[in-house]
Amino acid sequence: MAGLARNGVRSVGLASLGKNVWAFVRGAKLAGIQVTAVFDDRFCAEGRRYRGIPVLPIARVADPHFDALVVADMSPVHAEIARRAVRGVTKAEVHDWYGISDGVNAEEDSAQGRSKTEPLIGVAPASSR
Repeated sequence: MAGLARNGVRSVGLASLGKNVWAFVRGAKLAGIQVTAVFDDRFCAEGRRYRGIPVLPIARVADPHFDALVVADMSPVHAEIARRAVRGVTKAEVHDWYGISDGVNAEEDSAQGRSKTEPLIGVAPASSR
C-alpha cells in the first residue's frame, strides 16, 4: 500500500471480504490511503459494513469513488477469482499481488492499462528474487 501512496493513490476499493481483509485495511490506513468500500457479492447486503466500510456488490465497482482497486485476498486461487470478477466491471487500475499469474492475464491486463504491482509487505516479487 505504501507504493500506491507514493504513486499518488489516496483511496482504494478492496475486492473480496476474505479472512485477510483486515491486513489490507490496516496497510491502507498506515499508508494514509482511505478504503472507500469492500466489494464482495457473497457478503454484501443493504447497510452491511466491515469496520465502518461499506460492503457492496461487485457491480458497484464501476462507480468511480476510488483511485485504485486492490484484490484483498492472499490465496492465489481466491485472488484470481476476485480479480476476474472485477476486471470486466471497472476501468480503475486493479492491483492483484497474490493471484495466479499465467502470462495470458498479464498480457490482457497490460493491454487494458492494468498492472500487477509488487506486494508491499516486505516481499519482493518472484521475478526479482
